[in-house]
Amino acid sequence: MSVFKGAAVAIITPFHDDADKTINYDVFADLIDYQIEHGTDAIVVCGSTGEAATMTEEEHLAACRFVIDYVKKRVPVIAGTGSNCTRTAIELSREVAGYGADALLPAQTSSFTTCRREQAETFCRQRSQDLSGMCRTLQESRKRPATSARLSN
Repeated sequence: MSVFKGAAVAIITPFHDDADKTINYDVFADLIDYQIEHGTDAIVVCGSTGEAATMTEEEHLAACRFVIDYVKKRVPVIAGTGSNCTRTAIELSREVAGYGADALLPAQTSSFTTCRREQAETFCRQRSQDLSGMCRTLQESRKRPATSARLSN
């Protein structure tokens, strides 16, 4: 079965309104159930344009693990493992792959811009780690066939 079927929801990570702003797992579960009950085909957790960019690594991993464990293969889970640091992205990808994610989203955060060569290097280094992942098609790559070709090899 292909992970890329239908529509995926980029689920928000809810936080408690407390001093530490901890993850609210009860609300997280409700949001996941609502999406699955209403027909989403996949769930993206910790994507590249939301709160993942401001979460600690521990929170990021905890959110991914919770979603993967809670969903229990009812729909595919695509886990965001992007970082502005290539080493961190690879570590996140290894850890989340071990949790049982159906796919990885190793995209850099949208607020951080690198050159095409660095973007391609980041994705290629992740792929070389034997991580089964997917790369978000970058807007920039669509305009530059050489970058797209390098990422697809």
